[in-house]
Amino acid sequence: MRQRDLVVLSVESTMLRTASDARTELRRGLRSLATIATAAPIFGAAWMFVFTIDAFRGCSGDRWHCFLGTLLGLMYALPYAAAGIAVGVPALCAYRYFSERAEDLEVEMRNASSELLTWVDGQLAVRAALRN
Repeated sequence: MRQRDLVVLSVESTMLRTASDARTELRRGLRSLATIATAAPIFGAAWMFVFTIDAFRGCSGDRWHCFLGTLLGLMYALPYAAAGIAVGVPALCAYRYFSERAEDLEVEMRNASSELLTWVDGQLAVRAALRN
């Protein structure tokens, strides 16, 4: 292999390693957002389920008291579901937004690295031509 090919190969290897490190760093925070977007509504629904089941425990007496007890239990259950949705939906929106930005950045890094490799190869060719 010629020295020019070795230099281009070395530059390309370094750029690929740096791009991989940057991609890993970008994706690290996105995993947390994806977990929050998935888990928050599930936890909200689980707590709502627990309070809803608990609401029917007092239904042994009068029909009106049973209705009020159930209504009270549901009143305690709904804020948990709403909180789960209130946390999960913005986390999902943020995850999608940042995922798209990360993909855009990856495309830009590939384009820039391709341009840099072309430039380095051209500069090495010019220097080799000047030496001869």
